[in-house]
Order: sequence, then structure tokens, then C-alpha cells
Amino acid sequence: MNRQKTLALMLALVLVFSAHPVMAASVPPVVIAGNPTCIDLGYDFGFKIDPPTPGVYPVGNGSIIWTSADGIYLDWSSTFGIDAVLVKGGPNAHLYTYNPPALAFGDTGLHSPLGAGPSGSQPYGISHLEFCFNNKGEDPQALIRIQKSVTPEFISLPVDSTLVTYTIVVASTGETAALDVVLEDAFEAFYFAPLESYCLAIETLATEIGATSGPVSVITPAVLPGAPPLRIEVGTLAVGEALTVTLEADLADCGIGSFPNTATASASNAPEVQDDAVVSIGRPSAVTLGDFTARGTGSVPQLALAGLSGVGLVLNRRRRRNG
Repeated sequence: MNRQKTLALMLALVLVFSAHPVMAASVPPVVIAGNPTCIDLGYDFGFKIDPPTPGVYPVGNGSIIWTSADGIYLDWSSTFGIDAVLVKGGPNAHLYTYNPPALAFGDTGLHSPLGAGPSGSQPYGISHLEFCFNNKGEDPQALIRIQKSVTPEFISLPVDSTLVTYTIVVASTGETAALDVVLEDAFEAFYFAPLESYCLAIETLATEIGATSGPVSVITPAVLPGAPPLRIEVGTLAVGEALTVTLEADLADCGIGSFPNTATASASNAPEVQDDAVVSIGRPSAVTLGDFTARGTGSVPQLALAGLSGVGLVLNRRRRRNG
């Protein structure tokens, strides 16, 4: 059965699922505290759906579909064997394990742990779900992982340097090479819309990649020093190899605050992955770390005040000098 016919069949199954009443899942769930992931639980791969939008999701050479009539109970089906499903809602998650004794290709009536409604007798609404699997049989699966960090994580003004180093690693961890890999980072918290400029400047940028992977193309910034966004493209990322991006950024024009930003990696044959890092700028004598969060998307640059632990705080932004 070709891919088009498979997707058409799965769309038809969505209609079938939505017409059925809620039924209990084929396996009993186990409550897992907090916000677990498939990798945390020992599975090789996990496909996370967040936000929880029902539909058809391509996964490598296969597909997963899921549907929910009320945002609480869900049904799912796949073209390849699934080991387990995590359904997150409220403070914890339900783990539905299908292996052992056998992989599953669908189930109905899954839900998050109880705790909502009268006396906590109802499941929480679905916040996200993740499908866990170790392999796809004859269908080799391309998967990527991303890890992002920043050093230092806190700058104390006026003593510390305003230079920080971001390191982003995108690794190919599946059964086959990841193709047409794209790494992007908008550095959104550093952008101030009214000024149409970034307070962060990328001073240097270096890339390193495995011996059998490539080519690597730095699309933006086209020149250095330069402003975000960052976009890097890789033709092929071989299994077991990684792309490492190291960039030095100057935050001299950024005010006091906490600046989170998220890097995203995608491939034409693998699910998208994300990771974030946060750098904070402060004056220890005037404010406790974490009191402010920078927001660059409003009509004016904003700093959200959570509470002061000192006095004499002065907020300012210096425009970067041209040249």
C-alpha cells in the first residue's frame, strides 16, 4: 500500500473513531509523576504532540493519527508498531504500555490521570501526548535530537563581560540519516518590535559536523558581526553524527532581565525537536535573579516585574553604535 492510500485509509479511520462511544483502553495505565518523556522511561524514540491537535502525523516513513471528541478521551492508530503511549494532563501522566507482550497499532479510550471534576473523579484534559517506540521493523526511522546551552547563564552588571557563548548540538539518533536538516533560532526575546532591532549581536559563529555528513550552509546571519535570526542548513546528517554550532553573542545593548530563546531543528524525514536556554542580566545589589522577564513582542519594550528585593534599580537600553 503506497503512502497516499495509507493516509487516505487513516483519515477514514478518524471518522470511524469519532463515531464510536468512549471505550476503555486495551491495557491498564500506570500513573507517572510529573512530566515524563519516552526517553526518560527507557524507550529509544518518542514522538510528542504538543499542542494536542488531533490529526494525521507523518513519522519517518509511517504515520500516526489520533482523534478526540472532547479533549479528554482519545483514540489512536499507526502504520507501525508502538511500544507505549504517554497521555499528560494535570500534574501527572498516564503510561499505556503495549510491549510486552506485543506492539500495538491502535487503541481507544486513553486519558490522563484522574483528579479533575467533582471530588477529583474525572480525567484532566489532555495537555500533550507522546508515542514511544524502539524501532519500526522494516521501516528505518530518521530521528534527531537537539541540545542548547549558554555560558554564562547570568551576567552581573557592571562587573561581568556582556559576551556569552551559545552551543547548539543537533544529533542524528535514528536508524537512517536525517535529510535536509534545518536549524533555526529567532532569538525572539532579544527583538524589540518598536525599534525593529535586536539588542543581541552575533559576533562569531563556528560549525562542526561529522565526517560523513554535510554540506553545511549558514544562511543567516550572512555577515558577522550580525543580527539574528539564525538559520543553518545541512544536506545530510548521518546516523551517530552531529552538527555543533558555537556562537559568541554580545548583549551590551540588552537591559536588565531574563532572556529565554528556543532553537528548533527539523528534517524532511524526521520530527521537529526544540530546546531552549535562558540568560539573565541583573544587578545583584538591586534585584534578585529571576525578578524580570524580557518581552520583545509588545508595542513597546517591556520588563515584567515579579518583585523587588532591593532599591535603587535603574532600567535602561543603550542603542548599539553603528560601525
